[in-house]
Amino acid sequence: MSSMEWEESMAADHSDLPSRAIIQLSHKEAKEFLLKHESYLNFSLPPYFRFDDLISEVSVGVAAAALGTHVDVPLLDGGTHRIRVPAGSQHGEVIRVAGKGITRLRTSRRGDLYLRVKVVVPTRLSRTQRKLLRQFADAGGEELL
Repeated sequence: MSSMEWEESMAADHSDLPSRAIIQLSHKEAKEFLLKHESYLNFSLPPYFRFDDLISEVSVGVAAAALGTHVDVPLLDGGTHRIRVPAGSQHGEVIRVAGKGITRLRTSRRGDLYLRVKVVVPTRLSRTQRKLLRQFADAGGEELL
C-alpha cells in the first residue's frame, strides 16, 4: 500500500483498522505525512529511533527482573528470538536487539528491535509468596505497611 492509499484509507471510516499498524514509509514520505497531519498526531520518538527500528514491550515478573531471565519475543517474520533480560532490570529499561527490526528500503539490512521492560507486579499473592516477600523486605531494610 502506498502512502497515498494509506492516507486515503485513514480519511475513510477506519473502525475496521487494527489498534496498531506497522507502516513502512521512506524518510521523505514520513516527513511529508507528519507535516501534513501534525494537528492529528501527538507522539515523540526516542533519540535512538530510526524509521526501520521497531519498539515493543517485554513483560517480566518481579523475581525475573531482579534475578534475570530469558524471554522469547515474537518477530515480524513470524519467528521468535530469545533475549536475555539481565538481573536487576528496571521497569521502563530498554533492551536493544540488533538486526531484528524492519528491512530497510532497497537493501537487505534490517533496523533494530527495542524492547521496553515492563515489570509486572502481582496483584494477588499466596500466603507463601507474601511471607517470602516480607522476609525479602526485612533483609533489605524496607519498611512495609
